[in-house]
Amino acid sequence: MMRRKLLLAMTATAFAMPVRASGFQKLDGVRIFVGPSAGVLSLGGDFDGTHELVGQTGNTIEFADVDQIKTAVGPGFSVGTRFSPFRNVDLGLDIDGYWSHHSTPLDVKDDLRTFDFNLRTFFCTHHRVQPSLLIGLAVYDFTEPNADAVYEPVDQYDYAFFQKDAHFTGSGLNVGVGLSWFILTRLSIDATFIWREGSIRRLNDVKIDPPLSVSAPTGQIALLYHFGGRVRSLKAAAQTPANAQANAEDFTGKTLLFEDRSRVGPAGS
Repeated sequence: MMRRKLLLAMTATAFAMPVRASGFQKLDGVRIFVGPSAGVLSLGGDFDGTHELVGQTGNTIEFADVDQIKTAVGPGFSVGTRFSPFRNVDLGLDIDGYWSHHSTPLDVKDDLRTFDFNLRTFFCTHHRVQPSLLIGLAVYDFTEPNADAVYEPVDQYDYAFFQKDAHFTGSGLNVGVGLSWFILTRLSIDATFIWREGSIRRLNDVKIDPPLSVSAPTGQIALLYHFGGRVRSLKAAAQTPANAQANAEDFTGKTLLFEDRSRVGPAGS
């Protein structure tokens, strides 16, 4: 009777999923991303409806009430770059712009434009879902229609009065966290939460001293397509008998031997 020994590597996790998501292909190297986005935006801080500004440029006296700026949702864009200096960690720079219309208690529509320049660090880039931390700068630019009253002297006794748009500008600091979900190899949905701290320093051509503070959260979501770089597959290796045995021994430290007696023949054959 012929006996043939069959080596079978058996473990409790014979049918378990691999550590990395099967079929996920990560991007390495330098690449560029771009796509549409939307943001939930506000200014907060001194834009609560309790402030009034008075300024002077030459012989022109200017003043404006600072209305409360309500939170609004606005469309935008995102563009930037990512690269991979470390294993499973990416660094990146992104530029975001948003346009939003904000109501005031008097139902005036203010136009707010914000631009963000953020440095990001992405973690766990071997997974589809990748958290990130960011720090950066923000630029604020908004206009309130007919909110700036101007008196220009006609003579030493009389002044001419007219109204014009109040145009505010300023800048500040961003800190935040994000989450990127790669639904495809080159397509991701990115959600970001940012806290802004800054100031509005100019009204039209007048310096605001002291400046008006900006202090508010903002939420952003973007659909991004990633160009360039190289694709690296993270599929699990094929389960050959050799590496199946190695995996089993790594997990249990034991190898089980079974005899295959399905074939019977003359002794010594």
